[in-house]
Amino acid sequence: MKLYIPDNIKQALAAYIRHCDIEISGLGSTVPTSKGDLLMQDITGFPQTCGAVDTDLDMSAVAAAIATRTKDDLPLNTWFHSHVDMSAFFSGTDKGTIGELSAAFPFLVSIVGNKRGEYKARYDQSLPVPISIDLEMEYLAAYDPAIDARIAAEVAANVRERIPVIDTSKGNPLWGHMAWGIGESMEGNENDESGTDGSLETNGYT
Repeated sequence: MKLYIPDNIKQALAAYIRHCDIEISGLGSTVPTSKGDLLMQDITGFPQTCGAVDTDLDMSAVAAAIATRTKDDLPLNTWFHSHVDMSAFFSGTDKGTIGELSAAFPFLVSIVGNKRGEYKARYDQSLPVPISIDLEMEYLAAYDPAIDARIAAEVAANVRERIPVIDTSKGNPLWGHMAWGIGESMEGNENDESGTDGSLETNGYT
């Protein structure tokens, strides 16, 4: 089974990862094609608190986004997240998240990527029987600077880093939140990852 990703969505996915030096995640929509493959329709980020190896989406923002969707809108059945500079693979924690999310939809598409432009994708469904399938990803390589600028501004506004605060009276670390957007610390991290992957003729894949 293949996952087709249009060029603008592929660029947005790469930009989310490139502009954030800690893990970041988001949601999107994917639909089945008439040939039994999958076509990704969109992705979006949400306010979130992130660490070196985890992300916590602001569920009130997610709920608000779901509440505004109509019956004609596509479901948020796609989850993406980054592993920053680590390998692109689905960890035990990732698989637990996938198990929880896949129960809410007829199927779930999950994507993990890193700053080297490496990606993995999988398809999961819970009913009538649990199924997990590794997906082959195909997409067009293209570049739109407006997309990159939009994602950079969004990451700076939405992502807050979780940092340890030491309680010297007890000697135990307490977790706090940094009050500024991480985009302020990412100047000069503008290396373009577009164009490093193969191209795909779109005619006939739907």
